[in-house]
Amino acid sequence: MAEMAEGTLELLEDLVRVLDAGDFSELGDRVVRIARRNSGLERIRFYLAHPRSGQLKLEAIAGEPMDGASQEVELSSSTLLGRVALQECGPVMASFPPPAAVGGRANRIPACIVPFRLPSAHIGVIVGENPSGRSICDYEARVLQALANFSAAGMGRSVTGDLGIGAVSVVSHELRTPLTSIVAFTEMLLDGDGGPLTPQQERYMRRIQEGTAVLFKIVEDLLQLTRLIQGNAPIEHSVVEMRGFIRDAVINFEPQAQTKGISLRVKLPPELPRLITDRERLRQALGNLIDNAIKYSPAGSRVTVQASADNGQLCIAVTDQGPGIAPDVQSKVFEAFYRCHREDVVQQQKGSGLGLTVVQCIVRLLGAEVGLSSDPGKGSTFSLLFPLRDAIQDERPGNVGAFYEQRTE
Repeated sequence: MAEMAEGTLELLEDLVRVLDAGDFSELGDRVVRIARRNSGLERIRFYLAHPRSGQLKLEAIAGEPMDGASQEVELSSSTLLGRVALQECGPVMASFPPPAAVGGRANRIPACIVPFRLPSAHIGVIVGENPSGRSICDYEARVLQALANFSAAGMGRSVTGDLGIGAVSVVSHELRTPLTSIVAFTEMLLDGDGGPLTPQQERYMRRIQEGTAVLFKIVEDLLQLTRLIQGNAPIEHSVVEMRGFIRDAVINFEPQAQTKGISLRVKLPPELPRLITDRERLRQALGNLIDNAIKYSPAGSRVTVQASADNGQLCIAVTDQGPGIAPDVQSKVFEAFYRCHREDVVQQQKGSGLGLTVVQCIVRLLGAEVGLSSDPGKGSTFSLLFPLRDAIQDERPGNVGAFYEQRTE
């Protein structure tokens, strides 16, 4: 399952890069290669429709060779591929006759055909096949459907200039359903519903559980990101008492820090302005920064969360003692899927590569900014910067020069 999580992340990374680059000349080749890597399908074909010629043309193929494969199929209801491309339908399970006398293979070849299209135009189909005769499973069909959605988004962007971020949301929803089933059945087996497990079986189930958690985080981050980009994340303003809010946010990460042997500290002045903002969105942004700091900090190090109100802004800063970020890549850390740390650190810390992208989207939505300062080899500080026009000054007396400090070690 951990391998599945990494494979799915590679799938999303590859396709998002295709969409972001705007280079669709190699879209077919990329789609079939990714489909092969992320499913058990033995052969994948990618067809694009050419309405002027009335043909579906084979643009790419991956997997088991297909002798005598037709490069063109009529785009009409008289052919199976043409009929699927022209109809408003989901994956279609079918079978094809095998090439004549291939190794005595007489059985028909199971296939899954998925159309992809813009709302106003039929574009093409992706065909997944198993020449061995093995039936196509539901997961393989879902992989093809997800890739079809991305293909449509890519072709759509070439026409409309749209990023096609909606396809990312669709893919995320497609992955969520089978993941929910995996989680449920794993928990049932670990609870003994299927009978007692051997120690080895329990270890395997724990690995599945951990891998599924990683993949779920990827899906949730993608859904959160698409909602923010599409403007489907409503803002609910309220007055937030910042000292208590920050302390509560840090407490939520105490178990994670203790497990890794990291000292988690919070340093606050006795007074902070109360902020008018969306409490839940701010909690998500600050939580992502704390999680990131713990994730990339070595055991025995310290993560500090502190706040200040001066120079016309409220600053919440999260400082770690991790590997730091080189100056030439600091501008890239908020890009989707970008992970700039050393390869050995990345291998140890599996993540979606979306956490900082989500932070930036949330902060912009709240009318604030996110800052970064880093010293390679010593650590990094990420800051949330809110203009004091969004704050309510607290008139209660107190010693402004003193700081509240809490340690969780």
